[in-house]
Amino acid sequence: MKHETRFLRVILLWAAVMLFAIPLNSALAADDGRIRVGITVYANSQMGLNDQDALLITNILTDNLVGTPNVLIYERQRFDAILEELRRTGSVIFDTATAAQLGEMAGVQYVITASLSELQLSSTNNFFIRGMVDARARYEVNVRMINVETGEVRLSKSAEGSESKTFQGNNRTEMQSLRTAAIRKATRELAEAIKDEIRRLTMFAAPQTAPPAISSAADPVQPQPQATFVPPAPGHTEFENTSTDPNVVIPKYPLSSGEINIRRITHLNVKTLRGQEAYDKYVELFESYNEDYLAAYEAGEAARRLIRFDEARTWYERALSINPNYEPARRARDQM
Repeated sequence: MKHETRFLRVILLWAAVMLFAIPLNSALAADDGRIRVGITVYANSQMGLNDQDALLITNILTDNLVGTPNVLIYERQRFDAILEELRRTGSVIFDTATAAQLGEMAGVQYVITASLSELQLSSTNNFFIRGMVDARARYEVNVRMINVETGEVRLSKSAEGSESKTFQGNNRTEMQSLRTAAIRKATRELAEAIKDEIRRLTMFAAPQTAPPAISSAADPVQPQPQATFVPPAPGHTEFENTSTDPNVVIPKYPLSSGEINIRRITHLNVKTLRGQEAYDKYVELFESYNEDYLAAYEAGEAARRLIRFDEARTWYERALSINPNYEPARRARDQM
């Protein structure tokens, strides 16, 4: 019986490797020179994380790291099947060695994990106004960036986030909102530290271009060709193709200045929304002007956060059908 169980575990792990490693390896060859980083933040009581915390930290890290030059970011859904097989075999998931093993099976070079500590979550009666409470939330988030090949912890850093607010009575929704805001603040600070570390890594990983040839003094100076404007193909507009900032993208649209300003402000307002509400608003924005490839891309991002990956891919493809050179949509689609 023991031999049969051991054999079954081997088969399950092999299936997980085949499921992830083979498709990714073919992609890796095409992405030569770019660093592949996996975000593997999961619920774990020892690390103070529930499902909601894990998803929140994953989304914040992803939003802040996607678009970093020479880096491919892989989110946790790429690890779910492998993680499930490891759970079935009884493996300890989030020690450093197993995190590295998980990343190796998924075909990435570095994995990012996180832990959470509650420093304060309290509410006290307001001294001046009866029925009101003063609430405060303080949380510490720790992230680790692990080299999959060596198991080395490349980066280990903590940040504290705090928020306070006065509101009516014992309001659980307000307390949860306060808690979320504190965790978000700490995680954003850590995302910047991870970015800095990734930049240091990519200084050596990025493909090097050959230096220009040096001519001798005897060579005659050759006139440089002047750049000429090539108009876009019929049916396509010359668009900014690298930014997700409404202030940068939307002024490129062929609209009146008033329409551009209204659309830009609306985009900025929708950026503050979350979940289904954000998705619905981005769909509405796109339907009001069907060349708004930024709205299509953001609808895809909102669908991805709602774990609706087929819809997300459809929206990324729609953005690319309008602007084939829009890199954020291409990157997001290729990472699905």
